[in-house]
Amino acid sequence: GGRRTFSQRYFVCHAGNVLWKKGDPIFFYLGNEANVELYVNATGLMWESAPQFGALLVFAEHRYFGKSLVQTAAGEHPLAFLSTDQAIADFTSFVAALRGELLGAAASPIIGFGGSYGGMLCAWVRITAPWQLDACISASAPILSFMGLDPPVVPNFFAKGVTSDASVVGGAADLCHERLHAVWRAIDLQGATAEGAERLQKVFGLCSPPAGGSELVNWLVSAFDYMAMGSYPYPSSYILNGDGFMPPYPLREACGFIQAAPPDMQAIFAAVRQGAAIFYNASGAAGACFNTSAVGNNETTEDSHKWGYIYCSEIFQVFGRDGVTDMYWNAPWNATASQESCWQSYGIWPDPEWVALRFGGRGIQRTASRILFSNGGYDPWTGGGVVESLSPELPAVVIPEVGHHIDLFWSHPADTKAVRDARELEKAWIRKWIAAARSERQQIAFV
Repeated sequence: GGRRTFSQRYFVCHAGNVLWKKGDPIFFYLGNEANVELYVNATGLMWESAPQFGALLVFAEHRYFGKSLVQTAAGEHPLAFLSTDQAIADFTSFVAALRGELLGAAASPIIGFGGSYGGMLCAWVRITAPWQLDACISASAPILSFMGLDPPVVPNFFAKGVTSDASVVGGAADLCHERLHAVWRAIDLQGATAEGAERLQKVFGLCSPPAGGSELVNWLVSAFDYMAMGSYPYPSSYILNGDGFMPPYPLREACGFIQAAPPDMQAIFAAVRQGAAIFYNASGAAGACFNTSAVGNNETTEDSHKWGYIYCSEIFQVFGRDGVTDMYWNAPWNATASQESCWQSYGIWPDPEWVALRFGGRGIQRTASRILFSNGGYDPWTGGGVVESLSPELPAVVIPEVGHHIDLFWSHPADTKAVRDARELEKAWIRKWIAAARSERQQIAFV
């Protein structure tokens, strides 16, 4: 009986020579679906900007990830308390604790930061508890990728984004996405027989024959999805949770192999395998063969399983393919089929319009403020994000020719001018919002 709790890990950090005191700003990172140390080490925008604002840095971990594990009782699903609503409550309570017993920072402007799912959480905490979180930098946050919104999301937005990256628009050649479109079908046909599955095992270097072509196709598609997200102009380990490095613009490099292959399907298969290895063997630890049940490395595989639960519990995003405007096959979004899959996998039947009803989509322009939305032009999630300013206090910026929330990263010599400009814009808004929050809070007597 009684109230059940868990221990949430967090880091309080001082950047440079900042001597923080009560009333000074706090930069607060809302953790995503991974070990929070990844974000402590990767979110250079916070570290590099803090000295300019005299800000303290705080990074909080998402429940069930890293060391913030939740114990369940006998008979309960081990992930029973893993949900977005629970995470929003955690972070809102955490900010309240920063203002109270942890730091006594009642008068401090607190600016949230988050990327991807963390960017969604940041925006939603600002929307639902604006008296706690004063503003938010919401990077690569696809808050418009759900059912029930007006206008509706394009069902194959993500597939179209990856296809664009595998084309002239993404710095490759159109031959890349044209060949990949043919590869999926060829793998399905060859994997339909035991003999064909053994040939696929050999050419793709798998540990065992795939249980049908679709198993192999899905494994390959996942690699190309992650490489598209990791479209950065320099080597990066971020998409791999810090385990290994992918080269600059990894999907473009994979396309180079595919485009250069002779016009023979077996040769193209080998080139696709070489391309997928950029992701699956980035650390060099794949060994003698590939395991198609793994997603990158052990940590990303575990995080992917937990993300599946989050997706089914509340973050029920729209994913479809049409094989015409994208490089895949005809698989229209089917909410019922996805709900049935969630039920079979986790015993959860998702409400497809929960996010729209809970947070409002574009309707936030009527009530919300102080959220900056940023997106990368090569990031396939951009099609589900805010790419145009919703109001004067809900600005948006799209950064061309880069991937997933690069603006939150450390400065790098290979950064494009557009990336540098986006960071300067974000700091200008932070400066404005700190001043506004400080003015508001000075109107109240704090002790």
